[in-house]
Amino acid sequence: MNQLHTRSYSAAADPSLRDKDSAEKYKDDLKDISKKMKEIAEKAEAVEIGEEQRSALEQKTKAKLEPLIEAYTKQFGRLMSDPEIMKILGPAMGRE
Repeated sequence: MNQLHTRSYSAAADPSLRDKDSAEKYKDDLKDISKKMKEIAEKAEAVEIGEEQRSALEQKTKAKLEPLIEAYTKQFGRLMSDPEIMKILGPAMGRE
């Protein structure tokens, strides 16, 4: 797993991100991470691999990613339910 993915999930799942003040601290970093993740997603879409390679890659990364995705999903759901935080972080994530 690369450093960008780790930073992204860590920032979004960080329990210290709780209010407007802490969201302000994350805003610029999240904007940078969101931009880089979009670039990576575009590059990944352009890569052509066979179904066997894709399956092997998914199996290899699944165990590493599941706990991160679970933590991210829980924290992100909490953040999305707070309008003050989303006013700050939404634009940084490309959500206007």
